[in-house]
Amino acid sequence: MDSEFTSVSVKPLSGNLGAEIGDVDLSGELTNSQFSDIRDAFHRYSVIVFRDQHLKPEAHLRFAQRWGDININRFFTPVEGHPMIAEVRKEPDHEHNIGSVWHTDHSYDEAPALGSVLS
Repeated sequence: MDSEFTSVSVKPLSGNLGAEIGDVDLSGELTNSQFSDIRDAFHRYSVIVFRDQHLKPEAHLRFAQRWGDININRFFTPVEGHPMIAEVRKEPDHEHNIGSVWHTDHSYDEAPALGSVLS
């Protein structure tokens, strides 16, 4: 565990890339201290993972908006009733992956997004 963080637990997944964030429920309101620790962990580890979170669209969007303006994905169908959330899904019968090699979405935009909040 990384003892620098006081309001959430942060467990590095490797030397310098990736960390698992624990002791936080993203379905509720985050305190400023929790979000600050989460943001700092993202800046340090670049990829952060929250296990066993079951977010309704409203909570998903609320968490994403803490990071800044939402860059709406114009290539995927939005979630019904939630036009700022796009569903990206690969069904078992789909033979080809979209973007089958590593990539980051919208890196070509004039002002690319900071990242993606996936559920």
